[in-house]
Amino acid sequence: MAKASEIKVGNILRYNGELVTVTEVMHRTPGKGGAFYLDKFRNIKTGKIVEARLATDEQVEICRVETNDYQYLYDEGEFMVIMNNETYDQFNISKTL
Repeated sequence: MAKASEIKVGNILRYNGELVTVTEVMHRTPGKGGAFYLDKFRNIKTGKIVEARLATDEQVEICRVETNDYQYLYDEGEFMVIMNNETYDQFNISKTL
């Protein structure tokens, strides 16, 4: 967990149960009230843009995500078989995923 003040563009967060990529971070200090962050997120699954207003000390979950290039090979029952293009290792992943 991290504070909202530690969010950077490009981070991947779990926000409202969904994985989102941070596309914009704006710090606001209005004349009345406390400072806050107005952030824009892109939902990884749907591609929708979401704006969020976060207090500076609000806790968020920054997720560690690794990406690789994989090639789809074939279906095997309820799974798809994919191959890592660099190591040629093959993996079964659920079709529901």
